[in-house]
Amino acid sequence: MKTLTISDGQHAIVDDQDFERVGKYKWTASKRKFTTYATRYTGGGRRSPKRIYLHRFILAAKHGKEVDHINGNGLDCRRLNLRLCTTQENRRNQRKSRGKSIYKGVSKRARSSNWRAYINVGGKHKDLGEYVSEYEAGRVYDRAAIEYFGAFAKTNFPIDNYLSVVGPLPTCGAEVKNSPSLLISWRSKRDAEQFLHILRQELNEKLT
Repeated sequence: MKTLTISDGQHAIVDDQDFERVGKYKWTASKRKFTTYATRYTGGGRRSPKRIYLHRFILAAKHGKEVDHINGNGLDCRRLNLRLCTTQENRRNQRKSRGKSIYKGVSKRARSSNWRAYINVGGKHKDLGEYVSEYEAGRVYDRAAIEYFGAFAKTNFPIDNYLSVVGPLPTCGAEVKNSPSLLISWRSKRDAEQFLHILRQELNEKLT
């Protein structure tokens, strides 16, 4: 793993095998709503400038394919953190939009003190029930996201918390009504292992 210096004093992370190739170019920090990417422009003159993203350059992503950063960090361009995906799959791994709840997939009920959990799947809105606790509603969303989206799920809490949990939702007095029993089913064992590998690697780096 090597660190690539870009503009604004920021740095991108790349694999050793890619460092020499990407280091030939000048990369600029391009801030987006939820993260920052490394970009550069090519062309000019009679040709319109074309923006190139570092993560797409590394994977040689073809037109029509998107590249997802598994841990949500747009400057972590190690190959183990990048995966080709569809637009829909990429959106599933985005962070929550701003709202009244601190958790993704949770909203405050207007006429009560309860919190509603919900999820959007294939363009359809699915109600996951109401809860007294905002925290519990956030966890309900997480488990539904893992069930439907697998490794592309963007959870409110660390994914490690859910990998060993199979079966109906725990009842601890917070559940109110209309709450489905959810089972966790990763798309594959490799998805779960890859997700955990990155999380644990980040934790080890923070501790050293």
